[in-house]
Amino acid sequence: YTLAYNMKLPGTYYMYAIFIKVFGATKEGIHTGLLFTSLLSLLLFYRIAKNFVSKYGAVIATFGFGLLDTSSGLLGQAAHATHFVNLFALAGIWLILRKSKNANATPLSLIIAGIFFGLAFLCKQSGLFFTLFAVLFLFVSANKSEDSFSKWKKLILFCAGFILPI
Repeated sequence: YTLAYNMKLPGTYYMYAIFIKVFGATKEGIHTGLLFTSLLSLLLFYRIAKNFVSKYGAVIATFGFGLLDTSSGLLGQAAHATHFVNLFALAGIWLILRKSKNANATPLSLIIAGIFFGLAFLCKQSGLFFTLFAVLFLFVSANKSEDSFSKWKKLILFCAGFILPI
């Protein structure tokens, strides 16, 4: 990575290294890693969509996401950094949604969600916009009965998780 002299963050390189280690240093190995990345993204997308629409609607939305995710016009077969950003951002969004619905959820879930958003940023700088969305969601979804200390505590835990992978 240090010899490449480019402005990319190392997350995509790490994902490729994992694919090569697990599936082999071949184009088939990279595509197998992409397949698992896409399948995990589809599962997470479905779990998120189920919170907003019916199960049938979530299946249709997930099908549309899958078509876009694998389309050649959007580099769907190229194991592009965007696939990795999507995977980590969807994982973070899913955790934050679970935390907002479950009052008994541990603060650890906010830290882990922050880690996922940090990994999304490490894969591509545009992943930062997902993080800004998450911070806004944490502020908006806070209970009106919560004191400002609790709101800031949630934000600090989330930001600590975001910084950890960086």
